[in-house]
Amino acid sequence: MKKTLVLLLVLLCLCTTACSIERIRDDEPQKPDISDVISEEPTQAEIAKNRTAELKQQSYERMLGKDETSFATEDSFDMGLFIETCGAQWTFNSLGDIIITPIDYDAESDFRIQILCTKNGFISGDLIYIGNRGDGSWDNFTEHGDPTDFVMKTSIGEHEYQIGFDELDYIYRQLRLLTSPADKQAELNELIDAEIAAYYAYPDGEEIDDFDMYE
Repeated sequence: MKKTLVLLLVLLCLCTTACSIERIRDDEPQKPDISDVISEEPTQAEIAKNRTAELKQQSYERMLGKDETSFATEDSFDMGLFIETCGAQWTFNSLGDIIITPIDYDAESDFRIQILCTKNGFISGDLIYIGNRGDGSWDNFTEHGDPTDFVMKTSIGEHEYQIGFDELDYIYRQLRLLTSPADKQAELNELIDAEIAAYYAYPDGEEIDDFDMYE
């Protein structure tokens, strides 16, 4: 009988001790899983992507209420001012072509617009590269030629050129789209469509054809 009582007391003590240890463990603050801590820190790619989104939003807001005429005088278009307002930068390559690039975009949104210039100062078209792979190659490439003879002056810095209306409209659209948020693309395309259509219409709304422009 005594042995049985002793055994019961020992078992009771063991259970009490185990419960106490478990309670202490429950009261201790839970240490976060190291994998959770690492995942909460943004990667360099995420930081760059977020920064690009901010820059595109700023560019979009700066261009609100502006159109091609905002950068034009009576006989010239200020290409340099337009590029800067979009948050991009320009330079020249060894061939004398104008090179437009964004400032501080992530690789996926990075782009390069090469405006082709002849020696006599005529802009003949452009090449657009999008999505920098980091090895000198790009994800997307498009080429556009200037099909019109109807031209106007355009300036970039101290340099002056002759540019066709079609080419100007094309560069204007592409640079605005490349420097604006993805969720604004459809809206911008519609606005630019309406804007350009208005340039080729009589005051009563009738569309001007190519022959009317030269009469």
